[in-house]
Amino acid sequence: MTVRLSDVDAIQLKNGKQLIEWLSRFSFFSPKKINIVTNSESRFRIHIYTDRNVYAISATNTYLGCTAATRTPRPGEKHTRGNDLPDGNFLEETFIRILGAILFYELKDVVKPIQRLPDEMEEIKRPEKIMSTKTFYDRLSSFVQSDKE
Repeated sequence: MTVRLSDVDAIQLKNGKQLIEWLSRFSFFSPKKINIVTNSESRFRIHIYTDRNVYAISATNTYLGCTAATRTPRPGEKHTRGNDLPDGNFLEETFIRILGAILFYELKDVVKPIQRLPDEMEEIKRPEKIMSTKTFYDRLSSFVQSDKE
């Protein structure tokens, strides 16, 4: 069930309403981006999605926590992988820790630039080292032909 701002009153758990209110404070908040998975008097659980992961944020009267899971398995595996993210008492501080964890879970490592050796730079500059597509396919087909013989 996707949350609509007019449906917030339908959320049964008081802390569930508080969680949606905290989320709605942020720029780019859209109720269409929140999927309510559990909505009962004792538990409220939502899923939010990115291209690679799904984040499950759970709330009770006293607890707030989050898990992350990949949306697709790795090659050769049938299961998805996941991690526990911050959890604790139902406090805004816990909520901020969860959002920070989601942010850094999604960020990519910055790769250090490679310092090339002078002779490597010379190889890169020499155009005769670069093979045309036609030459590549000619060599590949002659390799395949010799392999068949």
